[in-house]
Amino acid sequence: MNENKSDSDKEFRVVVRNQHLITEESLEQYRSHGVFPKLYALNCNFEKMQLSATVFGSCKFQNCTFNEFWTRKSIFSNCRFEDCKINNSEMTRSEFQSTHFKNCEFLNVDLSVSDIDCCTFQNTNFSKSNLRFLGVGQCHFENCTITDSDIERLQIDNETSFKKVKFWSTI
Repeated sequence: MNENKSDSDKEFRVVVRNQHLITEESLEQYRSHGVFPKLYALNCNFEKMQLSATVFGSCKFQNCTFNEFWTRKSIFSNCRFEDCKINNSEMTRSEFQSTHFKNCEFLNVDLSVSDIDCCTFQNTNFSKSNLRFLGVGQCHFENCTITDSDIERLQIDNETSFKKVKFWSTI
């Protein structure tokens, strides 16, 4: 729950550590009018959450696992995901703005018809994920792998950069 904050946590309004959160009700105490402002989650497991049309603003997720995490039509703005695993989740029609992913894994995640703008992906892998009609603008991908994923009609602008990115068995 909201524990004593260390100096590095002081920029966040809410700090959650070492929690196994099942269903969205377990997060209600941290949400304000459909928004999670400046939430810092460390070593947490998010299970079977339905948080569609939710705004995540300036949040940080570190060493977290998201399983059956439903965030359809949600917005992630200025967030950080580090050492996270997102499994069997639906994030369609979501918007990711100025969000950073480092050492993350997307396994069987539906990101179709979502928009990703001004984001960075470092050492992040996508496997068995749906990336159809994904809009990618001004993003940077480095040391990433996209495997067994549907990338049909992936829309990438000219300002997006790829460095050491591998596409394997994509549709």
